[in-house]
Amino acid sequence: MFNPARPSLIAALILAAIATPVCAQTAQLLPVPSETVWKSGRLALSSQFHISLRGARDARVSAAARRLLLTSAHETGLPISPVVLDAKSNAALIIQCDKIGPATQTAQDDESYTLDVTKRGAALSAPGPLGVMHGLETFRQLIARDGSRFYLPAVHIYDAPRFPWRGLMIDVSRHWMPVSAIERNLDQMAQFKLNVFH
Repeated sequence: MFNPARPSLIAALILAAIATPVCAQTAQLLPVPSETVWKSGRLALSSQFHISLRGARDARVSAAARRLLLTSAHETGLPISPVVLDAKSNAALIIQCDKIGPATQTAQDDESYTLDVTKRGAALSAPGPLGVMHGLETFRQLIARDGSRFYLPAVHIYDAPRFPWRGLMIDVSRHWMPVSAIERNLDQMAQFKLNVFH
């Protein structure tokens, strides 16, 4: 039997769920990190933003840092200059990579990372380059906008993948795709921290 009060009750519950930002901050991080502690304050982004690399010099880390700056400049419109990979202590983002990773990635590689954002700056540390690359994707997802200003909320994040094999398969033998589509899929895989391409 149709109950006319039921649709309005369901609509009220849906509106209440939408209006209540229970996980407003965590919803933007995909996949959800293992541990997230939101703090007060924010780190402002400006055209002066640059990155400092410390520890092991892995080519993948340098490339990922440059990619972060270029994609952030494209997405925010801020005139961020090309990456300055130096050892300045006043860099907005300090990356510490403990060791150079193997030339070929394996399912046993340590992909964990720790990211701390405060109003004074951000620090990303990881045992190897894969963790740094995942942490930079999380950093990118944290970028938010307040009017015409861009910022990152203060947060402590520790993350490590739950499953060592996280893959995506594209069957190009039966469904032909142009190179640009494959590259776009690879970019999305990196964004969501998948690590095996079939």
